[in-house]
Amino acid sequence: MKINKMILCLFVAVAAFAADPVVENVRLIQRTDGSLMVDIYYDVFDSDGDILYISVTASNDHGITWYLPCYSLSGDTGIIETPGINKHIVWDFFADNPGVSGDGYRVMVTADDMNDNNPPQAVFSVEPASGTTETIFTVDASGCSDQEDPASALNVRWDWENDGVWDTEYSVIKNATCQFPFSSGIITIALEVIDTGGLVNKTTRKVTLPYDTGTMTDFDGNIYKTIRIGNQWWMAENLKVTHYQDGTPIPNVTNDYEWSSLNDYYTGAWCYYDNNNNNIADYGILYNWYAVMDSHGLAPEGWHVPTDEEWMQLEMTLGMDQAELYNTEWRGTDEGGLMKETGFNYWNPPNTGATNESGLTILPGGWRLEDGGFRNIGNSAVLWSSSPESGGGWYRLLAFTKASIFRNGSAPSLGFSIRLVKD
Repeated sequence: MKINKMILCLFVAVAAFAADPVVENVRLIQRTDGSLMVDIYYDVFDSDGDILYISVTASNDHGITWYLPCYSLSGDTGIIETPGINKHIVWDFFADNPGVSGDGYRVMVTADDMNDNNPPQAVFSVEPASGTTETIFTVDASGCSDQEDPASALNVRWDWENDGVWDTEYSVIKNATCQFPFSSGIITIALEVIDTGGLVNKTTRKVTLPYDTGTMTDFDGNIYKTIRIGNQWWMAENLKVTHYQDGTPIPNVTNDYEWSSLNDYYTGAWCYYDNNNNNIADYGILYNWYAVMDSHGLAPEGWHVPTDEEWMQLEMTLGMDQAELYNTEWRGTDEGGLMKETGFNYWNPPNTGATNESGLTILPGGWRLEDGGFRNIGNSAVLWSSSPESGGGWYRLLAFTKASIFRNGSAPSLGFSIRLVKD
């Protein structure tokens, strides 16, 4: 076929066959009115008359690849409600392929059965929304649904504290009760629903218990607020100790060159942000990785710098999906906001998502660079873990423009804040 200045030398129609539905008798008619339009006709059959999705792909190398642009389509393409004969698609070939000529063109018409299995919808309610360790919470997943299966055929299971361990087996019974006699603060309940085809979906809801709080004292006599979140006890303030637990002083390094040279000697060190001791009351102090890992120990007896996995446990308690835990960079939805102090007394606007529902009251203490410079007080909080990565350690970062949590590995000579967790 020829189209004025554009030659489509071998325009072949290909039907995509499957057991059901089936596309047959594909025909192409190239218009002779100079419009460079191509008419595609086809027959499509489906034994149970399902709604179908019709797609068209094109090739310009005899069907070796199917990358030729084929977007400007109208007529019986996309979703069609009834199969039948003489279905008609109009393709504006020139709009998709201006100035193209050659031979070896092919077009494939594909029909997809829209009644293929779809994942179920996971929905549940929990009453009451808050309580105490004696409260019996009632969960109701009767609102779960599926496009193919009746709700009665769906099975559900529960993870009462979103810790990655399912506490119940699958059951068609959608109601259950739970109690949290040993927990505190925010509790995230996870539901998983599975259909008869084996597809699953998951959702979570949060309930709130009264916070258990306490105090902890470091070697220097600093007294810190502590809070229990789920089954973990965390410091609710940044560490500010200047001695290791055995009394050995931690070097206070203010000079930029000396800070950048600590890598040469694997030396632990600390500093105030901007070397200004007015910052210690709110933001604590910044430590390099060598101080975190020094055998003399930063933490008082019964406490330690959290591992990467202990950070993950906290994140799951606050609602992060288990599938995201080991991802790097930004992860989760609102878990970072649940940790951040609210308002703009410390965080710069917009302080996205900040509710401090966890009670951790994390403040944006910034960090110190490898060259000794300081960055981002008011914008970011960066906290060490004790798990090695990239020659240094894994860390968590919260930002004034994000409600999620950033996870990555850092060089050992950066200065970050520290929150301890109880043994």
